Amino acid sequence: MKVTELKVENPYVGPRPFEVWHQRRFFGRDWEADELVSLVVAHPAVMLYAQSGAGKTSLLNAKLIPLLRDEEGLEVMPVVRVAGEVPEEVQPEQIENFFVFNILLGWTDEADPAQLVGLSLSAFLKGRPRPEEEEGQPTLRVVIFDQFEELFTLYPERWTEREGFFTQVADALSEDPFLRVLFVLREDYLAQLDPYVALLPERLRTRFRLERLRRKAALAAVKGPLMDTERFFAPGVAEGLVEELLKIRVETRVGETVEVPGKFVEPVQLQVVCRSLWEELPLGTREITLVGAKPAEIQAFKEEPSPKVTEITLEHLRTFGDVDQALLGFYERALSSTVQQTKVKEEELREWFERDLITPVGTRGTAYRGAESTGGVPNVAVDVLEGQHLIRAERRAGARWYELTHDRFIGPIQRSNEAWRAARRERWLRIGGGVAVVLVLLLVGIAALQVRRSGQKFAEAQATATAAAQETGAAVAQFEATATAAFDSEIQSTVAVRVWQTAQAQATVA
Repeated sequence: MKVTELKVENPYVGPRPFEVWHQRRFFGRDWEADELVSLVVAHPAVMLYAQSGAGKTSLLNAKLIPLLRDEEGLEVMPVVRVAGEVPEEVQPEQIENFFVFNILLGWTDEADPAQLVGLSLSAFLKGRPRPEEEEGQPTLRVVIFDQFEELFTLYPERWTEREGFFTQVADALSEDPFLRVLFVLREDYLAQLDPYVALLPERLRTRFRLERLRRKAALAAVKGPLMDTERFFAPGVAEGLVEELLKIRVETRVGETVEVPGKFVEPVQLQVVCRSLWEELPLGTREITLVGAKPAEIQAFKEEPSPKVTEITLEHLRTFGDVDQALLGFYERALSSTVQQTKVKEEELREWFERDLITPVGTRGTAYRGAESTGGVPNVAVDVLEGQHLIRAERRAGARWYELTHDRFIGPIQRSNEAWRAARRERWLRIGGGVAVVLVLLLVGIAALQVRRSGQKFAEAQATATAAAQETGAAVAQFEATATAAFDSEIQSTVAVRVWQTAQAQATVA
């Protein structure tokens, strides 16, 4: 008889963005979605902006688009981006406007890409059939440009085409009064829009800032996804989880670091912790294979209490929902993924987090992004970590600085790094011990050979080998002490160097 646990689909999506089919799992953004619907209907051009990781794409996919399409009856074009790969059948120099070309390519699945090379945004939209309302008027058509900061971060050699892109958007809006455009971008790129806002209707004054989750919204995001499952939180448990997620670290006047309730919850952290909690809880849904099972085994299986958990209690939260442990796992998975994608050494990444992104008093630090690297770490690796929402970028004094997305990562990162260093130190010591064993065996063998060749008494040879082994043991002990001291010295010296480098970067920017 074989008994296995059946997997039940996890209602929490984790660190990835919500998709359109996740709308029944998306909670905590009702007010924001309603406000955006009103703005999009009333204004030709609207801007949605927020910090990295605040949930812009998730809001679009799981809430705003279903509202616009299903409840308001509007035509919502597929969400597109200005970035993309040039198809093989198209030569880059043939493309009049690279950004417009990528937009059109995102709207056409079967068209010949070569036909889009010189096509304008307005001409494409005019040639696309659109539904009509009962009164005979065309329905509003909504165009959404997601991750619009890519207009400024990618293809710097195409910078002259940026103005042409905005001009084409303005022309399309002017020619079609039933067209609506929504720009979605990170708030640290707002200033780069300034040279172009005069080209757009209303100078793009209609803007909406998406905050991270406040306490009430975070509670809805924790409890809501369980509505379609058999599980639920016992009174006060979800609230306790949210309080944990709200905690931030601050430095007091006397230099101590304390935890205090913060104002916001990071959506990514909430999803990571809740998904981990769900995965760790006993499933309780079992499958039995009767082949070869005895009647007594079948009866015992039927009478055995199911370990199914329906009510998530405070004890479950303490046992399976440890916030720090979930974030520690998220940090380590992010490091592993970055190492695989960029080939940057894990040691280098771990040291960077602890040197540059965590201050000596245990609060969030910042790292300055240079032309090729950030605090000594190649920017290609920094970009991957940013994409996983472990760090975020902010613009200060015309420069770009990185910090952890939340204070709550500090403790887990420090513990993970310490455990990693201890494991590495242990490996070094095991290598040293192995070398010592080989040396002892070699010395004993040499002594035995001397007995055979010179007729030396075995007791004398054994005494010689023992003395040599003792010397080897002392050398191994010295090796262990030296290795441990070297690790500690390496960490201290590296921290000192990075502090000096950061100070130099700040002085340069200033």
